[in-house]
Order: sequence, then structure tokens, then C-alpha cells
Amino acid sequence: MDETRKGALVIETQNPRTGAFSTVHRGTSMLPGSIVCLGVFLFLFAGCSGSADPRPTEVAFEPPRKEVEATGQDLFARAQDPGDKDVKAVADEVNLAAQTNRATALWLVEQANTHFAEANYAAAERAYRRALDADPTLQEAKEKLSRCLMFLGRRDGEIRTVLQQFGEEVRVLEEQRLSEATRFLSDGKAALESGSIDEALSFLQRARERLIWFDYGVDVTDLQAEAQSSYDTARQLKIDLDKQSREQKENFAIEEAERLTSEAEKRRLERISTLMGRIEDAMVREDFREAIQLTKTILGIDPDNLAAQRLQDRANEFMRSFRYVSYLGMEKEQTTRVWEDLERSAIPYEDPFRFPEDKGFWQGEVQKRLENLSTAKLEESPEIRKIRRTLATGTTSFDFPEANLAEVVEFLRSVSDLNITIDPEIDATDVSVNLSLDGVKLGEALDLIMKATGKAYTFKENILFITEPENAFGELIFDIYNVTDILNKIRDFPGPRIRVSSNDEGEGGGGDNPFDFGGFDEEEDSELTPDDLVELIQESTGGTDGWDESNSTISGHKGQILVNATRELHLSIMDFLDNLRANSDVFVVVEARFIDMVDDFLEDIGVDYRNLGQPPGQGFGTAYGSLNSAGTGGSDIGFNNLGDPTDPLLVMGQNRTAGRMQNILDGFVGGAAGSRLNSTLRGLTMQVTWLDPFQINAIVRASQEERSARIVTAPKVTASNGQRVHVSVITQRSYVQDYELVSGGTGLVVSEVADPVIDTFQDGVVLDVRPVISADRRYITVDVRPTLASLINGVISTVTISLGTLSSAASLVEIDLPEISLQQAFTSVTVPDGGTVLLGGFRSLNEVNYESTVPILGNLPIIKNAFRRKANLNEKRSLYILVTAKIVDLRAEEQKLFN
Repeated sequence: MDETRKGALVIETQNPRTGAFSTVHRGTSMLPGSIVCLGVFLFLFAGCSGSADPRPTEVAFEPPRKEVEATGQDLFARAQDPGDKDVKAVADEVNLAAQTNRATALWLVEQANTHFAEANYAAAERAYRRALDADPTLQEAKEKLSRCLMFLGRRDGEIRTVLQQFGEEVRVLEEQRLSEATRFLSDGKAALESGSIDEALSFLQRARERLIWFDYGVDVTDLQAEAQSSYDTARQLKIDLDKQSREQKENFAIEEAERLTSEAEKRRLERISTLMGRIEDAMVREDFREAIQLTKTILGIDPDNLAAQRLQDRANEFMRSFRYVSYLGMEKEQTTRVWEDLERSAIPYEDPFRFPEDKGFWQGEVQKRLENLSTAKLEESPEIRKIRRTLATGTTSFDFPEANLAEVVEFLRSVSDLNITIDPEIDATDVSVNLSLDGVKLGEALDLIMKATGKAYTFKENILFITEPENAFGELIFDIYNVTDILNKIRDFPGPRIRVSSNDEGEGGGGDNPFDFGGFDEEEDSELTPDDLVELIQESTGGTDGWDESNSTISGHKGQILVNATRELHLSIMDFLDNLRANSDVFVVVEARFIDMVDDFLEDIGVDYRNLGQPPGQGFGTAYGSLNSAGTGGSDIGFNNLGDPTDPLLVMGQNRTAGRMQNILDGFVGGAAGSRLNSTLRGLTMQVTWLDPFQINAIVRASQEERSARIVTAPKVTASNGQRVHVSVITQRSYVQDYELVSGGTGLVVSEVADPVIDTFQDGVVLDVRPVISADRRYITVDVRPTLASLINGVISTVTISLGTLSSAASLVEIDLPEISLQQAFTSVTVPDGGTVLLGGFRSLNEVNYESTVPILGNLPIIKNAFRRKANLNEKRSLYILVTAKIVDLRAEEQKLFN
């Protein structure tokens, strides 16, 4: 052994294939001085304390190994020899041996732990030492060995053992590091040869890191140089490859950019071509808005595209033209619709109510609104409905002279298959039942049993539940009822009163109009408040006591009723509200008819001889008479001397004797007239004059007038049951009632002016009704006040009066005298539905025959017609006031129309 190796640790390995040993000498110089001092201190301390252990001890250091070969080449040197093919295999075997030793050491530690637990410290010591021989790095074995020695009371050789263990650990660590470095170097070179530069750099870098931290006793210079050389080679290859890859990527990027640019240009042209085709299609479809949008898209892609610009201009021009044409068409269409709607609105429908002509709208959209008013939460489950059907349809017979409630319920279960349960709080065996029934409904039988036992039943969890009456109300359900239609008062609308007043009545105020419409006499009725409705509901559903027993509540709030009650109370409330609304959709159509029928006839035929000697310029006839004069002749009824013929002031030929014959009918010098046939301008009035041999002036009158008319005025109004309404059609007319003299003028000249006093009156028709439908909806009681005021003959008569002034402008003036006919009836009648009743009427007959003739001459045949006048007047009038009332039920009409 060389001097340089004296005192060094020896690491020797054997190749299993060749049998050769490799020895590595590790100098003790790697142990720090502090550790050596500590070992000496422990050794001295152990020698001074206690007696020697009689048991033999194992040496702390290994016995001397076989010297290395004369060449002095150790394992590391051989590992660097590229010609040695077994280096890598040896390194792998070292690692495999280390793993095997590790597994053996762990197994020995488990065996030692078992001996230690059994207090067999000697066997435990041997096992721990063998484990440390296999793997000196096991800390657990070291600690347990120290404890075994402590229990055995042995201290000699402890320091040497510690140093030996430490040396073994260092030796193993060095071997592992050297093996890893060698393996990383080999893997890096292999990766470099295979072209995996990144993997080679990783392995070589790790090999360099492992070779840096070896102590001076291990010579790894060649390995470090080889690792560094391989690493530099790999790094340079990496740089070259990166540069080459970068150049390739740049070239590829340029080529790819050129390719993408070419493809993008191709796609751009294809898209423009496609958009052009879509523009043509849009132009054909006259969708110019889309065409303009497509041209904008093309110009966004290619702003210099002239074809797109031209198409855009054409599309804008066509769109303006299309809009104008569309505007004209729309205007024509809307105008046609307006006139059609106006014509439809002029159709006088006879029906008082008309539902929409579109049945789909009514049956679809309108009927869907009922879904929001459904009460699905009040619907019972199918099981409960089945129980109710069984109770309503099933029958039973039984005789229970002395039985209890449990037996009766069991019998009902057996005969009806009902799910019946008794409240556990009720002792059904103590509740006696003494009842006998034959052929009754199950529901009635159950009610009698509950009444006899003082119990009640409800439905709970889909079963019939018998319990105490105070617990048989079921769950409370909250719901809101809209009662605005019930609370809303149907207001009355009384009609105006037409009255005829005298001038004296106007002095107290209110005007001097002798005929006008008075004000309304509206009656105020109390309204139904929400509190009143709540009180009515409670009274009609069992009273407040029933509500309190079930803890149910009800209150009103802004046209709504808030109810938190049992299902039975909700059903009762719904029935009550339905009854209140039963007549809300029932109306009455009332029509009043004023039928005025007249049939008049007038005939007037006659001849008069008069009006001879009339001065020139005044027509034919005498100086004292005229064609329509009311007088009976000249000065008297006989012949008159008309003057001295020698008087130069007289007209030649006037001095003669003349006579007159005139037939006057009851003061009618002109035509005969009646109350309605009173016109003076009718028929034939002719004057005939003979001048030679004698003079005769004959006035021939022949007229005949006939009038037949039927005037119907029929106002109609629709009212709710019990509501007072009216319909009125009134016309206000103005007339000159009087004149007032107003003085004026300038200077000394005074003039008077007649200032007219204007007043007004109204004529028209008013129908004021209040219909009340009978309970059986067969008859209607109507309070009716029909009134008809009309201007006679439709014109206002005038009369000329003198104001008693000297001014010619204000001396004679005309005032108006309107004549008004008033027809009205106030009564209450009962009319069958759709029937008619006569409220009142008026009939008149005016028949007069006139004849005026000359005695004897008027009786001669044929000749008598030249000496007489005959007139016949016959005026007949009948006025009827009728009322027709008809009930209209909207729901019945809806059912009839829409099934």
C-alpha cells in the first residue's frame, strides 16, 4: 500500500462477469477535523465509564481489502476508458446492488423492531447491525441500535462504529454521485449521436453539475473534460440548429405570407363577384335597400370599384322611384280603406249589439283572458273527486242499534271502498252510534252519522278524515277577487223635460221663452262600498261566527276582496259573486214610436162675375173691387152708377151701370182652406172678358188638393236593468220676438230705428225610460216619458205690426209667430219581452162641404155650373205613441254566435 493511501477508506467493487476488482481509495482528509476530535472524545469517555462488556463486539472498520493492481487504475479511471466496455455495466450493477442492499436493510430493520418489541435486545442489536451493513444510511437503524446498546449497558467501540457508519455513508453517496454523473454523461452522448440536441444538453448539464462537487480524493478531471467537451459540442450544434431553424422559419414565413396574400386576394375577388351577383338578384327582386347595403360592402372591400359605384347610384335612384311609387300606392290604398270604413260606418245595423266579425279573434285572444281568472288552486285532486263521486252516487243500508264509530267506519269502508281515517285524538270505540238507514246515499248517511256523533269530516292527504268540528275546516287558501264591476254604480241619466210656459212665468227669471227644455231631475242613490260587500259576503256564507271558527279572514281594498279562507268558503264566495253578476250582462232596448198619419182632400170649383170698369193701370174690374177683395161689391150689393159721362176728368166710356155676382164660401173670397190645406197658391184661377155686344168679366176658379202622409219618429235607447237613461235629438231655432225703437241721428235730424229682439226655442224628441226586468225574464216594466215637439208645417209664420212711430223705416215691421206641436206621454207599462204597447194617441176628423149658387139659375142642368161655386174639405189625422222593449242577454248572444 502506498503512503498516500495509508489511513484511507477503500471502495472495492467486483465485476461479476470478469471477476476483476476495482478499488477506489478515499483519503481521510475529507473528514473534518471537528468530527475526528469528536470521535476521540467519545472514545476516551467510553473507556473511562463502566466496565467492559463481556460480550464480543464487532470492529467499527472493515478489515483490510485486497490491494489494487500495480497499474493503480481504479474504477473512475477505467470508467473514462472508452475501450472498457464493462464500465457502464459495472455502474449499473453498483446501482442494482445498492437497491438490493436497501431492500435487505429494510427487511432486517423490521425483524430488529420485532425483537426490540419483545425485549430481545441482543437479537435486535445483531439485526440492526446487519441492516446498517447493508445500508449504512438508515437513520432508523442507527437510532434503534443506540437504544439497544443503552438497554444492554454497552459503551465500548461505540465511537468507532459511528465513524465506520459515517464512512460507509460517505462512500455510498460518492458512488451514487459518480454513477449518476457517468450515466448522465453516457445518456447525453447517446442523445447527441441520435440528434436529440435539447435532451443531450439536459443530460450533459446534469453530468457537469454532478462532477463539480467531488472532493479532492476522487479524480474526475477526465470526466469533467469529457462532459464539458460534449456539452460544448451539443451547445454549438444547438446554436447552429437554432440559426438554421430560424432561417427556415423566416423563409417559410415569407412564403406563407405570399401564399396567404395571394389566397386573400383570390378570396376578395371571389367575394366581390359573389356580392355582385347578389346585387343583381336584389335589383331583380326590387329590394334596393339590400342592394345599396351590398354595394357599400363592396366599396368597403374595394373603394375604387367603379362597377359597385355605378350599381350604388342605380340602386339609390331606383329606391327613390320605388319609394315614390310605393307612397302613391299606399296613399291610394289607405284612401280606399278610409272610404270603405266610412261606408261601413254608415250601415245602420238593426241589432243592438254586434260581436266582432272575426270569430277567431273572439274565440282565441279574448277567451285566453279567462285563463288568468282561473281558480286551479281550488280544484281538488283526482282522489278527492273520486271520493265525492262515490259519496254522491253510492247507496247503502245499515242498522246499528248499539255500535261505536270504529265499527261504523269499518262498515263504510267495506261497502264503498273509501279511504276513511279517524283522528287519532278521538277514541272511536267510546263514540256510540245508534242509527238505522235504508237505501240512502253514502254522503247523506255520512252526514247523519257525523250529526249523531257530533263529529265532522274533511279531506286530508287525499283521504276522508273524521275529526272534531273545530278541526274539520281544512287548509286556508288565499285568493283575490276583483269586484270593481259589482262596486261600480250604474248611474242614471234622466232626460230633459219639455214644457210650455206663458210669458208671465218668465218674469220671475229664467227667460221669456214660452217653450223650452227644463233641467234634469236626477235622483241620487247610495253606492255599494267594499265594506258593505264584505258584510254581505259574510252573511251569505255562514255569518261571522263561521268565519271566526275557521280562522278565515276577508277584507276589501281598492275594488278587490282579499280572502284567506277554506275551500268551501271560497266556493260559496264564488257562487255569491256569480249571483250578483247574473244580471250584469242583461240589457233592455226600448224604442218609442210617434206615428202621425194624415189623409186630407180639398176641392174648390166656381165662377164669379165682377171687377168691370177698373181704371187703366189697375187691371180689370170695378174701381172698388179687386180680385181678392173681401168686400161684396162697389158701394152696395146692387148696381152702381159709375159716374157722369160728360165729366171731362172721367175716362170715356166709364159712365155706365154695372153689376156684380160673387160666390163667397164662409168668408173665403179666395180659395177654400183647411187647418193643413191652407195654401192660397194652388189650382186654376182664370179671368175671361167679353166686350161686345155686352161686357162680362168672369173669374173661373178650379183647384183640387190631396195630401196623404205617415210620419214616424222612433227614438231608441239601450239601458241596463233598472237604469234610467234618455236619448234626445233637439234643434234650437231663432225667431224675431219683438222690436225696440232706438233713436239716433245727427244735428237737428232725429231718426228712429227698430232693433229686433231675438229669442230661441227648441224642438225635437226626447225618450226618457227606466226598464226593470221581471224575475223570470219574461216581462219588462218600463217607466217611459216620450216627448215630441215639432214646428207646425216646418215654417215660422210672420205678421206685420206697427210700432206707432212717424218714421217710415220703423212704422211697419214683421214679427215671427212660431207654432209648435207638443206630443208627450208619461206612464209606466209592463211589456212582454219583444212586445209593443200603446202608450197613447190622438185622432181628428175635419169634413166640410161648401156650396154657393144663384137661385133658380143654380138649379138648371148644365147651366148651373156657370152660376155656382162648390168646395169639399176632408182632413183626417191619427197619432199613435208606441213603446217596444226587448231583453238582450250578452252571454246568450255569445253562446248563439260562437257556440
